Amino acid sequence: MEELRRGGHPYIRPTTFCANAVLTAWSHCQERGSADRAEVILKRMEDLGREECLPNTISYNIAINAHARSPSPSSAASAESLLLRMERQSTLDPTRVRPNHISFNTVLHAWARKSRDRRA
Repeated sequence: MEELRRGGHPYIRPTTFCANAVLTAWSHCQERGSADRAEVILKRMEDLGREECLPNTISYNIAINAHARSPSPSSAASAESLLLRMERQSTLDPTRVRPNHISFNTVLHAWARKSRDRRA
């Protein structure tokens, strides 16, 4: 979308809704590194700083879920790191980003999965 906009289509802009759709696709992908790709998109949303594409609670929850589903050995720690980042963002703008029961339960699930995988 950003490339289209730079290519002369000023009315095409990335939005939070569109970015969340891409985040969801990466969170369901079984490809190696897909959780990291989701996190890069989340970071890009933060860096753009445009109101129509700022990450919201759903954006963070999708990225946390991407890490929770990842087979990476560091997936649980990455999910928790995103939760902490989300909490920091909520102090800046609690109307847009605020951890909820899904955020915390997904991180708990990631740690439980890691523990279960370690025992297997």
